[in-house]
Amino acid sequence: MFDAYKRVRAGVTFALFAIGGCRESRSALEPFPDRKSEHNIVQETGTNAQQMDVGIIKELASHGAHLNEPREILAYFYFPTRKSAQEVSDEIEKLGYEVEIKYSKDVEGKLEDPWLIVARKIAVVSNENIQAMRQDFTSISKKFDGDFDGWEAAVEP
Repeated sequence: MFDAYKRVRAGVTFALFAIGGCRESRSALEPFPDRKSEHNIVQETGTNAQQMDVGIIKELASHGAHLNEPREILAYFYFPTRKSAQEVSDEIEKLGYEVEIKYSKDVEGKLEDPWLIVARKIAVVSNENIQAMRQDFTSISKKFDGDFDGWEAAVEP
């Protein structure tokens, strides 16, 4: 269902170094285990979110992505309760995303927000689309006391 062979990942508040990993170690939390995951991790360098998004888009292009073609985009969120995660899920689905909610068992006690949401959509990766997505997701996350953790996109459609 969720196939992707090469991705570029954007983190929001921390650098990423592990294949398929983020935050405290998302490699153990792979939301779609049937997906082959080969990630090209881009380290955050202290730039603001918009500049980082532009950098990710450039990184996708440098890996041969034809950005005028729709491709899988995944966005990640963390929330403190199942209830807030479900409310956010409903909001995200209204924006046209498929949503999966998982309890982050491997980080239990390590994170304030143990409920992971993964949102998936097939769309064109453009500055305008990503800026709108970030604005929507940041607003939704704040409204429900959660964390928009970043996004990634497949290099190949």
